[in-house]
Amino acid sequence: MGRRLNTKLPSTRTRTSLPNLPSLLEKEGKYREQQRSGYNKRHSAKQASELQPGDYVFIKDLKRQGSVLTRHQNPRSYIICTDQGTIRRNRSHLVATPASSSSPALVSTQVREQSSPGHHVSTPRTPHSPRPSPTAVSEGNSETLPRVSRSGRPINPPKRLDL
Repeated sequence: MGRRLNTKLPSTRTRTSLPNLPSLLEKEGKYREQQRSGYNKRHSAKQASELQPGDYVFIKDLKRQGSVLTRHQNPRSYIICTDQGTIRRNRSHLVATPASSSSPALVSTQVREQSSPGHHVSTPRTPHSPRPSPTAVSEGNSETLPRVSRSGRPINPPKRLDL
């Protein structure tokens, strides 16, 4: 094993014998398996369950929900349909959710796909009441009420600024 040394010293022509390759590979395989099992046990690693087409998932990095279209050709990857398009994500970024907690946007796209072309289906909308901005409310009442911080304490500007 190793390189042949260049030396002028006389030596015998017989080199040291090489290790038995099959037994060496078997030993290294056992060693790797021990390392793998020790790491997985120490870090509580577990195999993620397979996702089926149609399953609803939460996408961690986008913080949004979607449904599984198909499995991608790469290992542990899935094609996901969200309200903003189709994306590919690794299984580690997906959390399986029950079907009842699907987002309204996904429900509306599925209803549109299932309806016939002659019928118009209205999309469900989530009620959003526009909140008045805090500056608009406080502008009209600024002379009568003192300004108050979020914690409820009155805000007294310094007198030297003449505000």
